[in-house]
Amino acid sequence: NLTINCAGAATIGVFIRGITHSQFNRLRPINFPAYAMLCNFMVSNSFYDFCYSGNESGITVPSVIGVGLGLRNAGEQCADCTWINPVIEGTSGNGLVLDETYENTFVGGTIEGCGYTTGYGGILIGPNNTQNTFIGTALESNGIAADATTFHIKNAGLRTSFINISADNT
Repeated sequence: NLTINCAGAATIGVFIRGITHSQFNRLRPINFPAYAMLCNFMVSNSFYDFCYSGNESGITVPSVIGVGLGLRNAGEQCADCTWINPVIEGTSGNGLVLDETYENTFVGGTIEGCGYTTGYGGILIGPNNTQNTFIGTALESNGIAADATTFHIKNAGLRTSFINISADNT
């Protein structure tokens, strides 16, 4: 139940690096211009009810990226983590960015209203990602209306699974 409000004085709300076998409940970073949350090399962690909402009142600095998962050093990926009911909405860039990840699972939650100013979108999965799974995630109003470069999901990863994903018609 931790809300971190920076009013734009720092660039990253929550930075996780080299953390394993931990549980995070109800993290809520607001007013960070670069990332609401950035994770570089974490293994077997659980995240419950993470919330970044650039759409709520009191937000003065929307994050460009809601959550970014990536590499610390060669071979040190974000792997085997579980996200239950993440809410990522109202970013100016991408909502969720996976870069160098392996076997993470995202269950439920929503990614919506992301990429509304920069022409990006909801979930961006780069080519160095393997076997990530999304189950029951809702996607809504990502990207800029009538802009063909925007997206709900842009996936260049290997063996990514999408199960019962719902998206509006944008």
